[in-house]
Amino acid sequence: MTPQKDISEFNKEPESKHKFSLAPEEIPDGWDIVRIGELKERVSNRVDPQEFPEDKYLSLKHLDKSSTRAKSHGYAEEVSSKKYRFKEGDILFGRLRPYFRKVIKTEFGGVCSTDMDVIRPKEGVDRDFLHYTLFRQDFINIADKTSTGTRMPRADWDVLDDVLVALPPMEEQKRIGEALNNLDSKIDSNKRVISLCNQVSQAIFRNWFIELEPFEEEPRSYRDGIGREIPDEWQVKQMSEVAKVVDCLHSKKPDEQDYGNFYIEVNDIGENGELALDNKYLISAEDYEKWTRRITAKPGDVIISKDGRVGAVAQIPEGVEGAIGRNLVCIRPDKEQLSPPLLREYMLSPLMKAEIGRKTLSRSIFETLHVSEIEDLRVILPPKEVRQAFDNLVRPLHEQINHNIKESITLEQVRNTLLPELLSGHVRIDPDNN
Repeated sequence: MTPQKDISEFNKEPESKHKFSLAPEEIPDGWDIVRIGELKERVSNRVDPQEFPEDKYLSLKHLDKSSTRAKSHGYAEEVSSKKYRFKEGDILFGRLRPYFRKVIKTEFGGVCSTDMDVIRPKEGVDRDFLHYTLFRQDFINIADKTSTGTRMPRADWDVLDDVLVALPPMEEQKRIGEALNNLDSKIDSNKRVISLCNQVSQAIFRNWFIELEPFEEEPRSYRDGIGREIPDEWQVKQMSEVAKVVDCLHSKKPDEQDYGNFYIEVNDIGENGELALDNKYLISAEDYEKWTRRITAKPGDVIISKDGRVGAVAQIPEGVEGAIGRNLVCIRPDKEQLSPPLLREYMLSPLMKAEIGRKTLSRSIFETLHVSEIEDLRVILPPKEVRQAFDNLVRPLHEQINHNIKESITLEQVRNTLLPELLSGHVRIDPDNN
């Protein structure tokens, strides 16, 4: 290791703003200390998206705070106001607090919201290395601390560009980027498997309970409550008859703690019924006791949003408990009538989405689903043997989903722990170790 450059020499420069350094006290031979601004350039190429209607479009909603790649995308034809244009290989950085943690590397070109900065690596800088330099938590902390503005604080790049970091030679940049990228590739692979399992389990539900294909020979009758025919032996019940429905505590959101108990928020609900566990909001034991007086969300329970993302649902996986936060309702099934696997698929199905849509109230620009309306949701209940057969089919899919979620959380923790060690040179990757 060689001594780090004396940072005081940077501060002798006129109008220097080197208030923050992520560089270690010592750096390996061949490494250098540079400003973030020496690694990148910001691209502010505003275009009319209607000129590129087939381009993919990215906004903050398409980005996850814990992921390094976009989870989805729209198309340029869907938006009208001028947007930034980016190309494959650029990095998008959420420029609004609290979205600084949304930092992704692009695998395609397109247009993006002006709520993101388009960042392009300079010559001699590896894209993945730069991406992880901006993605590291201690850099995000600086962005948070130095953001400017009151209503919607923005990243201050005059300050961030002067943050000092260690820079290895290009070959080592590539090895660092590749090692971290391999972890993210496995995380992405897990997400694809989760998505596939969700699609398959929902396909089974549609086949059994909407198309009724396995029950074609059974006599059916029309039920006014649901507006369709179902087998005669099947029942239709209200949610309150087959599950315990408990509203959240109507109180001020508790303060976040570094250590504590899980406070589940609406934003923790994933797109396909999974619960995000990678960045838990933790609260004190005292607050947790207060917020769990009505109910503690436990494995098999389903949480549903009644405001904001109305009707968004997720099931609590094995090994997880939490307090249901503001705007959430907990549904605990009576397992003698409604098993957790069937409840999950039912809540994600077109049947329930249509039911929720009919019950949702429009108030001004906001939509709301009352607790009483959740209790009144109608559930189709086949005989016990049918429910058990369905559970046997979908349970392995649910177990795979939960396994992949837990594995991805572990991989993200490994990545986040390893990231600053690699970027500082404290941990090196042997170039001969293939």
